[in-house]
Formats: sequence, C-alpha cells, structure tokens
Amino acid sequence: MAGSTKLQFIQLGREASGAKGTEVDATLIWRGVGAIEDDREKVWPEENVGYFSGTTRQYEPKATGLLHMDEIEATFEQLPHIFEASIEREAASVDTGGSGYIYEYNGPTTAQPDVATYTIEAGDDYGEEQFLYGFVEEWTLSGTAGEAVMLEAEWIGREVAAGTKTAGLAPISVEEIIMSKGKLYIDSTANPFGTSVVAAQWLEFELTYTSGMIPIYTGDGEKYFGRISCAGPEVELTVKLQHDAAAVAEKAAWRAGTVRKIRMDFTGTTVATSGAAYDAKHLIIDMSGKWDDWDVLDDEDGVSTVEGTFICKYDPVTTHFFTATVVNTVAAL
Repeated sequence: MAGSTKLQFIQLGREASGAKGTEVDATLIWRGVGAIEDDREKVWPEENVGYFSGTTRQYEPKATGLLHMDEIEATFEQLPHIFEASIEREAASVDTGGSGYIYEYNGPTTAQPDVATYTIEAGDDYGEEQFLYGFVEEWTLSGTAGEAVMLEAEWIGREVAAGTKTAGLAPISVEEIIMSKGKLYIDSTANPFGTSVVAAQWLEFELTYTSGMIPIYTGDGEKYFGRISCAGPEVELTVKLQHDAAAVAEKAAWRAGTVRKIRMDFTGTTVATSGAAYDAKHLIIDMSGKWDDWDVLDDEDGVSTVEGTFICKYDPVTTHFFTATVVNTVAAL
C-alpha cells in the first residue's frame, strides 16, 4: 500500500535564538499544503577515459533543503511564523488590560536582522524528511474583494535527511483574514499612518516581501550552509483601484515622485477582553515609499479600474521602512 496524500503533513519547530541549526521538536502543524524538496547538488566531472558513456564518477559539493508552501488562506495565528522567519524574531507583548497579544515586525534598515530559524518536518504515513536552520526567502500576500487574503511562502534550509515525526501535535484553531474586512489608507508624510482611508475604491492587492536572507556556504567541514546573512529586503505592492478622484491623486503623486505612506489594516473577530490598543484581531502592514508605475485604464464590469505598483523604501523624513503587526490571542509561538 502506498502513502496517502490525506496523511501528508508539514510541522514547524522554532529553534532557540542562540542555537540556530540545532534540531528541535515540532510545536505546530502547518494548516496548509506543501512539500520538502531535496535540492542537493550532484556534479558529473568531465573526463576523457575511453568510454562513450562516461563513468559513474560523481560528487556532491553542497546540500540544501527547500519547502514551497502552496497558496492558502492567511490566518492571524500562522502569519507570525512567516514573519519571524523572514523579517525578525519577536516575542509577543500583551495588549494592556486585554486578552490580545501583539506581534510587531520591523523591516531591517541599518543592522542585520535576527530572523528566527526553524526545524521543518514533512512527509506522509510512510516516512518523514526534515531540514534544520529553515528561514523564509520570500512570501506573498494577495487579496481580492469578497475573498480571503491568500499566503504563499518559500523556505530554505540545510541538508534534507530522514527523521522521526514529532508525535502528539493537534492542529491549532485559526481564523482566516478576509479581504473585505480590510481597509487601505494612503497618506502623505505629514500624516500618521491610517489617516486617509481609500475604502470603496480598493479591489485587489498583491504584496511580495523578499527577505534578502541568503545561505552562506563556508569551509567549515560541512556541505550545508553554516550561517545566513541579509543582502537587503525588497518589498513590492500592487493595488487595483476603481479609477476615481483617489486614484487620480495617487497618479499625480507618482508623477511628482512624492513619498507616500500606505497602510493595509485587516480586522478579525473581537477578542474576549478589549485592550488599551485593540479590541479585535488585526493584521496591519505599514509601508513607506513611492509609486513606481501606474497601468493604463482597464475595465471591470463596466467600471474603469487602474493598477499601481508601489516600492517600499526607507524614508529618512519619517524614519520608517516597513512594519507588519499581527494581533491575535496566541501568547507565544
């Protein structure tokens, strides 16, 4: 009997801050779809030894593990793991007086980020494979009005090897993030984030965060990478708006090269006890930068629409780059 796709799994365990690359048991079943890929490199050296076919001589200079997390509904409970492994490692803070917990992740500016690394387990009922020192190379959030916000992520880790599945875990409760429960705010540098809402015009978005984290292979006695370094993150947002006064104003800001502040704020269900800052679950993403491009007018059900591309960069005036905040009821990851 072959393995069952219904029994496939992905499990995550966050490694200790001072012991990255040291195996830990999984603490979370990932509520999504994906599989580990063994990306070890095999080389067949060129040689002239008198055989048309060549010989079985082969060597392996390096070994890497990959995990593609297929696109699934983003949730308030699972997103922090993606942000931890791509932006920075953070502990939750209690929303004063309330039952919510706040996770805030700030994109790196002048110092190397300390991202969390993970031991990743995956497989089915016939076997488990795993890799250590896993981090997120890139993730994408996207949304269309009337649907859930979707998440896709790419992980890199050390050498893939057979292992033993951490037993006894149960899926955690999660809440999907709904696009129509979100609001888009676009402001000048003179206003705080979240001042000017662009509500009725917002139709779609796609946000891609490339972490810039790269594996560093060194002469340290191992074929897998020994450490990671940040080459610099890249953040790009595309938004589709109905073409009205708000869109016209943003196209004018694009032509003028004006710095803009964008906030996307998605609200979930209320928490049991309101805190000083929040009374519900939230995903809030703040970005500073400039518009890079605006497409020609398009048509959607007889309504003029337009799509703009925003590049997030550090703004010296407001001293801000990128911040992702998640409010949920999870005390610790």
